[in-house]
Amino acid sequence: MQMDYCDKIIKFRRPRIINAYYDRAGVFAQMGEKDKAYKDLKMVNQNQAQGLWMMNLIKADPLFGQHQK
Repeated sequence: MQMDYCDKIIKFRRPRIINAYYDRAGVFAQMGEKDKAYKDLKMVNQNQAQGLWMMNLIKADPLFGQHQK
């Protein structure tokens, strides 16, 4: 359901589109689809409003944790 929600936000360019890319990257990471996760994280990174806090969030987020295979 999360993937469908994110896809709709991205498709229709809704507000908070950056959050949708981030959330979708987390789903891809959990599914083991690293290339797709990195692609979405690059979209998040392109947003000039992101800062150091985003890097810290990714490091702490269990969806992107070191335990991933």
